[in-house]
Amino acid sequence: MAFPTVSVPFYELHTWPREKGDILKSGAVRKVKVAWKDRGQFIYELMLTANMEYPYWSTFANTSTAILTGWTAIPFPGELKKNDVWDDMADYDYALVTLHYTTDIYTDGTNFLKETLGPAHEFERLPFKEVYWDNGQANPLKRQEAGIRVTPMMDYTLTYYRLTAVPAAVFTYPSVINSDGFATKALGYTFLANTLRYNNARVTHSYVFGAATYYNVTYYFTFKPNRSTQGAHTLMGWNTEWRQDVNNGAGDYSKIYDGAGNEIKKHEPVVFTGVF
Repeated sequence: MAFPTVSVPFYELHTWPREKGDILKSGAVRKVKVAWKDRGQFIYELMLTANMEYPYWSTFANTSTAILTGWTAIPFPGELKKNDVWDDMADYDYALVTLHYTTDIYTDGTNFLKETLGPAHEFERLPFKEVYWDNGQANPLKRQEAGIRVTPMMDYTLTYYRLTAVPAAVFTYPSVINSDGFATKALGYTFLANTLRYNNARVTHSYVFGAATYYNVTYYFTFKPNRSTQGAHTLMGWNTEWRQDVNNGAGDYSKIYDGAGNEIKKHEPVVFTGVF
C-alpha cells in the first residue's frame, strides 16, 4: 500500500513511528505535525477507508495490515496560544496528532471486520419409552430417568465496521440456514451447507470526525454440525433430528417427513455468500 494521500501538508516527527506487538496482535503509533487549522481535515482524510491502513509495513511479506483505530490532537508542545487574552478561543500554529494502528481489526480490502468462534451446546432429553436398564427388557426407564444428550455447537460472530447503511439481511434473514458453503473471512474455514444458522444481529451507529454516520453490524450465527455416526460421518446440519432407534441403538441424525412424504424443514435454506 502507498502512503495515504491527503490534501494538507504534514511532517512525521523524528524517531516516529514506533511499532509494537505480541503473540496476539501488532500495532504502531505515529506522531505527525500539521498546521493547527488543518488538523481536522487531516484527521478526516486519514479516516477515509482508503487511507486507514498503516503505510510502513507494505514492503514486508506476510505482515498483517494494521488499521487506524484512534487519534488525538493537541497543540504542538512548546507553542503559546495566540492572542492570549481572556474569553479568546484557543488558536495555535501547529498541532501534534497521534495516530494509533492495530491488527485487531481485519480488512479484506473493502470492509473492516472481525470474526470470533466460541463454544456452544444444546441439551436434548432422550426417549424413555421402550428403553430398559437391562438387555432382558425387564426394567423399563421411568420418564424422569431418561438420559440427556449434549449436542456440541459453536457460536460464530461476524462484525462489519463503518458501514454506510444497515444491510437488509439484518431484518429479513433471522432463523435461516446456509444452502451453500459459506466461507469465513479470515478464519480459514468454510461452513458446509445447512450447518450454519443466522440468529440475529446487533447494530450500533457512530459519528466519525468530519464524516457522516457509520454503522457497526455484528451478525450472530450458530454452527450445528449434527455429525452422522455412520459411514463418512457427514455433517447433517440443522434440518435433522436425533433418532435413537437406529444404528444398533447407537442412534444417528435423520431428516423427518410429513404424511405426504415431504421433508419437514424447520429452517429455510438460503444462499449466504454475498449476503453476509
